[in-house]
Amino acid sequence: MTVNYFDIGIIVFMLVFAISGYCRGLVINIVNFIRLSVGAFLCFYVSSNLSQSVYNLFVKQRALDTINRQITTSKNIDTVIDNLNDFVSNLPPIIAKGIDVKTIDITSADLSKNILENIFEPVLITAVKVVLFLAVLIIFFGITGLIVHAALKRSRRKEEERGKKSNAKRLDKFLGLLLGILKGAIIVFAVAAVIMFILPQLEKISGSKDVITQIDKSVCLKYIDEINPFNAITEGII
Repeated sequence: MTVNYFDIGIIVFMLVFAISGYCRGLVINIVNFIRLSVGAFLCFYVSSNLSQSVYNLFVKQRALDTINRQITTSKNIDTVIDNLNDFVSNLPPIIAKGIDVKTIDITSADLSKNILENIFEPVLITAVKVVLFLAVLIIFFGITGLIVHAALKRSRRKEEERGKKSNAKRLDKFLGLLLGILKGAIIVFAVAAVIMFILPQLEKISGSKDVITQIDKSVCLKYIDEINPFNAITEGII
């Protein structure tokens, strides 16, 4: 059996999670898991449910005023349409594909509102969602991070006053080590299942055979594939 770079990567990955789990301990690992779960929920909830309200309150009228000024200063409608086409063509494909300049009614009495609703509104609402997501992310994890840091600092101070680690602290570190190994194993199993699932397709379309060869000859990956519970999903068993 020959260990290759892929095997070394898996081993190093598991060691990082094990050391991280030990250093943090069980309690902090659980607290961080709760923070991540609650934080992710809040970010998605706020960005999905409040974006329209925030857009209507703070963005819509400003955007409409800006479009009105541009139309007023433009010499003809063709120039406006050309500028809109240029704007849409420079957007990321995932956003641009849902926008069609041809849907704009240039004979409409309220042309600026028509342009806003058909061209700019989808982009602006997406931008609002991103901003809200990042704002909640920074605020939530910033505040909870400060609380966790303060709690850890207080715990270390008490530990220094005692002069030695308590049995509870040692148990917390040991359980943190086990949890770190478990978290790393779950991630490795999940990624391994995906790799083995898409490997036949990769062998057909990949121009470079080096990575495929490393995967095929990986001792760790072959062993993981034999006991991987995630294979039940990729193989359609569940």
